Amino acid sequence: MTGTPIRVRFYSAEGIDGIGIAKIVSYCVGGFWLGFATLGGVTLCIAPASMLELLPIRYEFARVSSLLLISLPIGYLVATARIRRAFTIRDWKLQLPNLRTASAQLAIGVTDWCLAASVLYLVFPSGADVSPAFFGVCFLVAHATGILSGVPGGIGIFETVMVVAMEGHIESPAVLGSLVIFRVVYYVVPLVGAVLLLAWHEYHRQQTKIAQGLDTLDRIAP
Repeated sequence: MTGTPIRVRFYSAEGIDGIGIAKIVSYCVGGFWLGFATLGGVTLCIAPASMLELLPIRYEFARVSSLLLISLPIGYLVATARIRRAFTIRDWKLQLPNLRTASAQLAIGVTDWCLAASVLYLVFPSGADVSPAFFGVCFLVAHATGILSGVPGGIGIFETVMVVAMEGHIESPAVLGSLVIFRVVYYVVPLVGAVLLLAWHEYHRQQTKIAQGLDTLDRIAP
């Protein structure tokens, strides 16, 4: 609801047209899900059966999903390496990036997910009996469930899945406490910083209009 309109405001001010903005947004969103597919596919594939049985999804579904997820980034990289012509859909032309750009997109997407997961993993109690692989699977499943639910930020959905998945490994109050810290570090702090930067940017951009508005206010309400 907010990310894309703010991007449109910033990018259009730099002279980028609507098609260019759509390409940038699609590239970012694509990298986000490519990173998810890569990490999710690898972790579900190498995770032992005993670990998958603890997840809130069926074992068979997890194994099949791993193959489907891994095939997405592999197919994408193969397509960018072999297909150079643009696809035409009515008046739209879709041109895949080259292999180098696609590889960078995939690498950034994977790094993004790893950094997000590391925030929560590092604030878990030090004595928690949770392996990084098991945690990674739980984190990705919980995040995907939260995103697909349509709830902003997956609030409540993400936490519920994580608490259920960690049952028997970490006590629920400890998991909830870690999740609160995760929300503050990964969501609230960046959000506050972004709002301040946006306000500073808009103030300097509209400084003349703000001054005129204050002068008008002085005249009508001395």
